[in-house]
Amino acid sequence: MLARVLAGSLRGGLKLRVLLAEIGLGPVDVEAAIAAASALADAGEAWREERRRFPLSGNAETSGSGGEAESVDVSTAALLLRVTPERVRQLARAGDLDGTRTSRGWLLVRSSVVDLCERREGKAAA
Repeated sequence: MLARVLAGSLRGGLKLRVLLAEIGLGPVDVEAAIAAASALADAGEAWREERRRFPLSGNAETSGSGGEAESVDVSTAALLLRVTPERVRQLARAGDLDGTRTSRGWLLVRSSVVDLCERREGKAAA
């Protein structure tokens, strides 16, 4: 509830320090809240910068040339493989799926996921 009031008031142009003082926070709590708000703003900017550097289209990252998905995230791989996201991470750590671990999590090579799907389907059919 307090977060909604603060967010609405800040959008209205009030300063965070004034709002925190008005609700009766002590000086130490005001400084901690301002530090937390600053850290959150920095994290948001870092996230926006990463999104600019590594744009995603849906759940798959697309190449600049043909538009075909070259990489998929853990959630997409889990759906394709019909396993949990945790199992996909295990497979990636074990080297059964090709991919790279980024600050956002695993980015997996789509062809590696498709190959594993096909191998599993082949075993199930046999």
